[in-house]
Formats: sequence, structure tokens, C-alpha cells
Amino acid sequence: MIILISGGTNNGKSYHAKKITANLCTKRNLPLYYVATAIATTQEMKERIAKSQKDREGLGFTTIELTVDIEKLSETVKNDGIFLINNVTALLSNEFSTENQTTVYKEQKVIDGLKEIVRKKGSDFIIISDYMFSNSVTYDENTDNFCRALGRINAEMAKIADVVIEVSYHNLIIHKGEDLLAEYTTV
Repeated sequence: MIILISGGTNNGKSYHAKKITANLCTKRNLPLYYVATAIATTQEMKERIAKSQKDREGLGFTTIELTVDIEKLSETVKNDGIFLINNVTALLSNEFSTENQTTVYKEQKVIDGLKEIVRKKGSDFIIISDYMFSNSVTYDENTDNFCRALGRINAEMAKIADVVIEVSYHNLIIHKGEDLLAEYTTV
């Protein structure tokens, strides 16, 4: 099963993703993997990463750090499991920080990498992404390109996802797959 969870920053996406992941683990009896994509480049990010690590303590996650090249997850973990990928926004940001490739290339690299790993049979994927591309703020060209790329990545992931959830102020809005989600979890 592929679940896409999107929403604004600090709206409860990770909380709900961990809850859904734990429910899936109970039902499916597979190992849990937390795929961390953030890089601690600022003090705020260091604090957010530390909080995330503390929040995962005792939940049974094996943490895998993949800040770029998400397709390498298939090489890193050979067995089936439940994979919580947190998050696509950081992953894309990290890809934007790499060598001189075009925005289109970096966007497609993330899309292709995510599609490649979710083909892993016998595994479930909970993919977290931010929803930062629909507000009325005017950005500089680079930020605008980033937001558009993230929007297109989310659209591509929504197409292949079995369940699509938007989180707004800790409230779940299920856009796709409500019956399937209810069958496997209690949210």
C-alpha cells in the first residue's frame, strides 16, 4: 500500500504518519523503517530532527538516512517492510543543492526514485510531503520553481498512491482511498 500524506508545516503530518505506520505494523507484522531525508543545516533543523528522533524512541523503527538518491533505498534494505519516508520536501531541497542539473532533472529524479522504491513488492510506504505551493505569497524565481516542482511531485505520487491524505491543523482530509485506509488502520 502507498499512502501520501501532505499538509502545511507543523500541522501534524508526522504524528498521523507514525500512528498509521504503527497500525499497519500491527496488522501486517513487518519491520518498520524510518527514512530520514533532512539535513541539519540550521539550529532550527537540528532541533526538529532531535525532536523527531525522540518521538520515534521505542516505536521499533530502524532509521535509514537518505538525503539524496532516494532510489538507493532498494539497495539499502533488501527485505520487505513498512517504510515511513519523511519527507519529500527535504529530499527535493537536498537534490536542489546538488550539482548543476536543471530543475526539471532534479524533479524527475525524485519522481523516478520514489516510483522505483514503491514498486518493492510486499512493502508499504507512507510518504510525507509538504503542501507549500498553493498560497498567495510571491516568491523569488528559485523558490517558485521549487514549489512548482514539489507540487508536480505530489501530483505524481497522488496518482500512484492508494491513499491520499491532507493534514490541516491536525485534521485529516482523505482525498483517496478512505475505505482502504479504514480496512488497515484506525486513525
